[in-house]
Amino acid sequence: MENIYSAPNADLSNAPEDEDTYQPKMWALSGRLGRIRYLAYLNLTMIMLMFPIGILASVMLPSLARNGSGSPMFIFALYIPIFAVSIIYAKRRLNDLDHSGWWSILIFIPLVNILIGLYLVFGPGTPGSNRFGKQANKNPTWLFLAIFFPIMLIGVLAAVSIPAYQKYTERAKAAAARTEMPMPSNQGVPEVPGNR
Repeated sequence: MENIYSAPNADLSNAPEDEDTYQPKMWALSGRLGRIRYLAYLNLTMIMLMFPIGILASVMLPSLARNGSGSPMFIFALYIPIFAVSIIYAKRRLNDLDHSGWWSILIFIPLVNILIGLYLVFGPGTPGSNRFGKQANKNPTWLFLAIFFPIMLIGVLAAVSIPAYQKYTERAKAAAARTEMPMPSNQGVPEVPGNR
């Protein structure tokens, strides 16, 4: 008599492992992103967006300020691409953590956004496939460089700009002290005829 509750006799020695991965694309709207890719893609995209936004703002804002209208709405419109990119990358990172992308709305809540940001950066992704797709490939070396390049750039800019700012404030204080010195009065000086 055959036992209907016994385990099947299938050969599982050649069963495929759950190491099926995919190569994530930087500009995709969906797919999972690990911690390193999240930071690298976000850094690179923000740097690429800040240059044209800064140039456009420096060209357009003075003329809008002279007209006196529209500059707050213009500034808000400039930041829409940055908000969109932040939401897209947060959604992809949350999908790697096996959470819905709707959690990315928490970025706009003060104080909660700090906690969700820390979770996005330090939370370990789901190993293997999850309900949002396959796990990403291993990280190439250039991703690590993409993370540390902005940090090094900020360090170099700080090393140059902080001493320059300190020298500027010292010169400004010295100039202010020179202009505030009282001018010598004409009292006690003999009056020369024809000086009036």
